[in-house]
Amino acid sequence: MKNSRGLTLIELAVVLIVLGILLGIGAGILGALIKRVKYNESREIVDANVEAVKGFATANGRLPANVSEVQNTFRSLADSYGKPLIYIFSGNLDDSSTSICDELSTNITVRVGCTDSTCSTYDQEVSNVAFLIVSGNGNHNLQTGDTSLTSVSTTPVIIMRADSGITLKIYAYGTPSIDDYTADLNRPEPYDDIVRWVSLHELKELADCPSLSVSITTPLTSVRLRRTPPLIRTFRLREAKTTSGVSFRVGHVI
Repeated sequence: MKNSRGLTLIELAVVLIVLGILLGIGAGILGALIKRVKYNESREIVDANVEAVKGFATANGRLPANVSEVQNTFRSLADSYGKPLIYIFSGNLDDSSTSICDELSTNITVRVGCTDSTCSTYDQEVSNVAFLIVSGNGNHNLQTGDTSLTSVSTTPVIIMRADSGITLKIYAYGTPSIDDYTADLNRPEPYDDIVRWVSLHELKELADCPSLSVSITTPLTSVRLRRTPPLIRTFRLREAKTTSGVSFRVGHVI
């Protein structure tokens, strides 16, 4: 009869070390997967809210401007981590007495791809931005904003209004020591906000704003078509006759 032998202390230690390594690798992979899922969920929430605001603007000719309107418009007021979103809008686009179609500019410009806290280097500058929606993402820290913005609400959603010209900075992912919105944590750290913005031009296209005007002079000597930006074409009229001798006018473009 054979004697059964258990593990020695050394063998047991080796097994525990291997298990610890495997668990550590698994935890790292699992953590990365969870972070990716959360990021995708937050991005989808922001995108859905952007589409909802665009729909409101198309239907009403202006942007939602108070807590009640934003609550009724947004699909979700918080990101996948439960952190409130930031909604920043241009103050000249919330007036019910005028229409987005009447506006020529906004109060918001964004610089995209800033590589340091001063944004001395960036990829592009976008003017006439109508609104932005921001998620603090994985670090739970909202890092996009500016102290000159007017606070409309801090709960259940953060609403900020640009009453005058302002340039907002959108940093490259991981840019160190960033916190342009200090009202929540005031904790500069690598930038990871999810930001989406919509321009005034895009809203005008969605609202089907008129962009073509036709003026006709009297007596009829010319017709001018004008677009935005101005594009002028003039049609000259001249007399002509059919083979039977009937007079009529034909036009040509010059």
